[in-house]
Amino acid sequence: CQIEADICLNNFLAWENTRLLSLYSDLDPRCRNLGYMVKLFAKNCEIGDASRGSLSRYAYILMLIFYLQQVSPPVLPVLQEMYPPGTEKPVKLVEGWNVWFFSGRRKVASEWGGYNRNRMSVGELWIGFLNFYAGDWDDKRLVVSIRQLRSLTKFEKMWNSPCI
Repeated sequence: CQIEADICLNNFLAWENTRLLSLYSDLDPRCRNLGYMVKLFAKNCEIGDASRGSLSRYAYILMLIFYLQQVSPPVLPVLQEMYPPGTEKPVKLVEGWNVWFFSGRRKVASEWGGYNRNRMSVGELWIGFLNFYAGDWDDKRLVVSIRQLRSLTKFEKMWNSPCI
């Protein structure tokens, strides 16, 4: 048995990111199952290694979370948008980045109206994920962002480099 792991010390930005990904995987077991599938797919197709010119497996996980936020009905909420209407977005700065997100599995489950509404199987979501990025997704104009529900353009993100 071989286990891959990343170890870092005093990397508080990575810690917050791990907390975010962990919460997403706890919110719906299909997220965790699909995450394993995405990583295995990327590894077996040799497209999951950024050092070799492809996306990282982490990037594929972000793509999965984004898809699960976009599918109808959504499987996952946009945790950074779950704050009371009429108030400013909360801020928690770490190394210059706002890492705030609505946290607590029970709190999200009770306050997000979409919790457990999507009844698609893991297989249906997997095929939907592949179809979403193979056909529906406009990679020439848009970028994946799990921090907001509305589409984010490359222009807004100030990404002007060509796709890989």
